[in-house]
Amino acid sequence: LLRISGTGGIISVTLPQNAPELEIGKNYVWFFAPIAPGGILRPDNNNVVGWVKRVEAPTVAGATAVDRATEYAKSGIWYDTVTVLASAQQTQPGNATLASEWKDLLKQVGLEAIATQPIAERL
Repeated sequence: LLRISGTGGIISVTLPQNAPELEIGKNYVWFFAPIAPGGILRPDNNNVVGWVKRVEAPTVAGATAVDRATEYAKSGIWYDTVTVLASAQQTQPGNATLASEWKDLLKQVGLEAIATQPIAERL
């Protein structure tokens, strides 16, 4: 159960500390559906389904956020690419290079419509 503020924007979801470690090379399916407090999950709820596969991370020590994100992207590591750029934007909100990289990344996967939305919450 995740609680969000409802102010809109992009949110980040992290596995709980006590969750089992994901195995390298194994595919996992995830499902996200917002439900109003006291509500129930119904077939017509809005939802998103995706998958993730844990892989060995490339070595990117000492690199800038853009360099790290680029290395992750080259390796096909989407979630870490997004995490690095989103975190960097939150710590450097006026950085035009980070904003441009963020927009370019989301455009590559057809998400340009949300590229200007605020990164609202980290859950």
